[in-house]
Amino acid sequence: MGVLELVLLSIGLGMDAFAVSVCKGISMKKMNWKKAITIGLYFGGFQALMPVIGYYLGSAFESLITNIDHWIAFILLGIIGGKMIKDSFATESENCNDDVSFKTMFVLAVATKYLKSVCLEIKPYVKDKHIVIASKGIDRESNLFASNIVKDVLKTKKVCTISGPSFAKDMASNGLIGLSLAATNRYTKDDVIKSLESDILKIRPTKDFIGVELC
Repeated sequence: MGVLELVLLSIGLGMDAFAVSVCKGISMKKMNWKKAITIGLYFGGFQALMPVIGYYLGSAFESLITNIDHWIAFILLGIIGGKMIKDSFATESENCNDDVSFKTMFVLAVATKYLKSVCLEIKPYVKDKHIVIASKGIDRESNLFASNIVKDVLKTKKVCTISGPSFAKDMASNGLIGLSLAATNRYTKDDVIKSLESDILKIRPTKDFIGVELC
């Protein structure tokens, strides 16, 4: 593979990280070099590390895959291209924020949403528990809302979705905070409100899951 091909391939592989980085930059109210460098280090580090790992794996199994390496590349790139085409027709919007904590950046750099897999993991431990969802958005694979995924996987009606807007600075200064809580189970609604509501935190109940998850 020549230098030109390597450069073009590198640009193509880096476009996804570039798009997420642009989203992060747009979400910043003002330029912050520390956050910008942090984002660059995360994505640059992973973009450099993964090809190195792939190179050594390829070298180790060269004798086994030499005759079919072009087909492996074709299949992998075909899957990635197909996923990109599918995502281009999606109507859901991505959440942009300027959080660059390790947890957030690690997820963005390695994988996407794990709501379904998390529900499968906690299923044995949440029997008869109230499930409070603080996530928003639509799952790319199933096109389901978070509440639908939780209900389907955990097989429970004790589910509610809570949403703001709320800000830490308002809570720290004892400012009045208002949240919306979507729930169809009366006991879940009452128990969650009783547990969370205070003099400065007021919760407005509703049965409109979609409205709360979209706003």
